[in-house]
Amino acid sequence: MKSFAPCSINTIQSGRSSGYNLSGDRSKHLITITVEDHQQLKEIEDDVADLVLCLDSSLDTLVSFVRMYEDFSRHRQKLQPGGESRKDPPTRIDTVVMVFEEKAQEVSYTRKKAESLLAKIQNTRNLVRALI
Repeated sequence: MKSFAPCSINTIQSGRSSGYNLSGDRSKHLITITVEDHQQLKEIEDDVADLVLCLDSSLDTLVSFVRMYEDFSRHRQKLQPGGESRKDPPTRIDTVVMVFEEKAQEVSYTRKKAESLLAKIQNTRNLVRALI
């Protein structure tokens, strides 16, 4: 009878975990989860976290563009004849501001979806860690 060193058995077993497939398909009874799966989820989590930061930056940029454009519009209005006598802001909706605000809403919505995805990835990674 061949004996194995306890360290080598633990090393082999600590990197894998198996579970049952609950889909009812009898041809695939076991699912193997490895340390590589956990590492891959961590990489995806890092990528999505970077995406959230990029979306935050994009949102900040859009807000800055709106402010700059509004400042530009006020300055241009003052330079036009009769601009100084007119103290009330224009009542029409500025198309440029409206487009920037729509894009800011899209970025904000995408950020919320990315945050939701990030939470799901973190929960999945924690589950995989517990199984390993």
